[in-house]
Amino acid sequence: MSRNKKFILGGILFTAVVGSLWHFIYDWIGRPEFFWWLFPVSEKVVEHYKLVVFPNLIYGLLMFRYMQGHIRYYWIRLLMGIGFACIAMRVLFDAYTAVLKKDMLGMDLLIFAISVLVSYAFFWKRR
Repeated sequence: MSRNKKFILGGILFTAVVGSLWHFIYDWIGRPEFFWWLFPVSEKVVEHYKLVVFPNLIYGLLMFRYMQGHIRYYWIRLLMGIGFACIAMRVLFDAYTAVLKKDMLGMDLLIFAISVLVSYAFFWKRR
């Protein structure tokens, strides 16, 4: 398996696991007011962007040293992936709630998974 594919699979796994935990960390640390900008503090869709954004940035920073020579336009791809993941999250949520007239946890989890996949789609092509 190529280094690029390992990077993508590792990123998908890292972002999915850390993003899932990210949802609960704010409560676990006692809901300090200073960290409102870092963790989701409510169940709004906009707050859930943080589940994709921050784990992606952490993984991107950790892997930059190993991937900078293997992926052209690394930071542009990372930031575009994060941006399109947030757009996908919003569009998919609004679409299914418009049709079903309610929100469902299962659909929210599926949308999170799709958003994580979207965030790494920009790394699929190596050059």
